[in-house]
Amino acid sequence: MSSIQMPVPIVFWGQRPPSHDISCISSSDEKKGFATGSRSGQICLWDISKDRTTEKLKVRPRCLLFGSSSAVISLCFVKNWSDDRDHIASLDQDGTISLWDGKDGACLKYAKIPGKHRGIKCLLRVRYQECLIACHGRYSSILILHPYTLEVRPPLLLPLPLWLVVARRCAPSSLDTAPTGLSKSASWAT
Repeated sequence: MSSIQMPVPIVFWGQRPPSHDISCISSSDEKKGFATGSRSGQICLWDISKDRTTEKLKVRPRCLLFGSSSAVISLCFVKNWSDDRDHIASLDQDGTISLWDGKDGACLKYAKIPGKHRGIKCLLRVRYQECLIACHGRYSSILILHPYTLEVRPPLLLPLPLWLVVARRCAPSSLDTAPTGLSKSASWAT
């Protein structure tokens, strides 16, 4: 029997969590908590509760995740329809998308997706009990990822919206040099 040795970082903290230079934040749909990503590549899971006696909101760090090799630039909670264990997807500055277990913080899967990415969002299709991960960036499409395998599905192509072609000036007529609209080539028309 062969075994794989993998270091598992363990973090202890008292009344205050360790320093965490926050670069992004995402809340869960159930409003039970939220997650923050940092420039150093850590992800912190936070619990939200109300104090029963004072009715004050309490925010407490629950788990600190390690595994990102660069800054975390975007996070989203991924609904898991099969059980109550929601997942968290993270996008790193180097293009790595990781899927984390929302309860114990284990990294379930990761994939390096080529391109200049800026953010990820969870697209819920409640009618079909389906959740997709949408990734956007410096390209003319939205990448759609399967939420559990992180496989890229056919992208959504974004043509120039029709409303840009018919934009009109809403300024007083004394501003003769003000733009009146955009053409399909995205140049200003006066």
